[in-house]
Amino acid sequence: MKFNRLLLTTGLVLAGSLVGCGSTEAEVQVGTGYVASFSDSTLNETLVSVVMKDGKVLKADIDVLQVKIAAEEDEVIEKNETKAAFAYSIPDDRSKVEKGDYYGMSKAGKTEYYKQIDNLETALVGKTADEVANAEEKSGFTGVTISTVDHKAAFAKAVKNAKTVKVADYNALKLGVAFYVGTSSKASTVVKTKNFEFAVDFASSLTDGTNVLASYVDNLTVPVNAELVPATEEGKKDTYKTVLASGTKYVVDGVLTSKRDLGSAYGMKQSGGTYEWNEQAAAFDAYFETKTIKELTDLTAEKGSITGTSITPNNTVAAAKKAAQYSVLTTANIAGK
Repeated sequence: MKFNRLLLTTGLVLAGSLVGCGSTEAEVQVGTGYVASFSDSTLNETLVSVVMKDGKVLKADIDVLQVKIAAEEDEVIEKNETKAAFAYSIPDDRSKVEKGDYYGMSKAGKTEYYKQIDNLETALVGKTADEVANAEEKSGFTGVTISTVDHKAAFAKAVKNAKTVKVADYNALKLGVAFYVGTSSKASTVVKTKNFEFAVDFASSLTDGTNVLASYVDNLTVPVNAELVPATEEGKKDTYKTVLASGTKYVVDGVLTSKRDLGSAYGMKQSGGTYEWNEQAAAFDAYFETKTIKELTDLTAEKGSITGTSITPNNTVAAAKKAAQYSVLTTANIAGK
């Protein structure tokens, strides 16, 4: 058992003996929050994870997933009969940070998005939650010209959801966030109706460069419909756009809501399951928090193999792996991938 892992379980015993000896052992608060919306055939999800110490930001990690869901007419063959269908595709499932210079703000003479995110993360350090909430939109964060409305909202949720973690050395803490899009970006998904759901697993990971100290996993399932857009010029083809489907459990009061936040409303127990999804997410977190980054990276798990879970863990593990791996990389490193 590694020293920092021991402190996580026996910190109260050791704290007294280390005080005044130059120790950086501490209690920190770790939280993750998101804001999601869907418009113009595009999902926008802002993810913020934060470490607070003594009421101020110690670390922050931020990313945004912006993916377009394209729809077009297709067809399927059933029993030698051709039937109308729809093909949905995601041209690029990389986050804004992962896209790096490809995102293209620099082409318009602006500071590239991932660099502004790096600046925002730096600007948050040392601020209280109130200072972040009250920061001016354009001048409140040095080196940031993008809108921070969603970032600040996700930050507020992260602070609200934070849990206390005992750490051996708060100076060694590293933080990572990541998305994993369940629908392949390389091939269309053909469905027989205009209705389609795609899933985004997302995660945060607090590490010390070797061990996973805190984990957070969640899933955002986005229900969409193909909506006809008639051609406005003669000879042009009609097109389709994707719109957020109404009347689903994933949209609460008009807001896209994650499976974890849905709680019992997600309905796994109502359908005969042993565990609700949010309970399983907490069980995944607890399991990942026993791993080193390498152990998590190498992890393969079968359905129900992790205590307290019954769902297939593939995409959840994939998101957690990325978050842990990204915790030890700089924003520039991630953008260069």
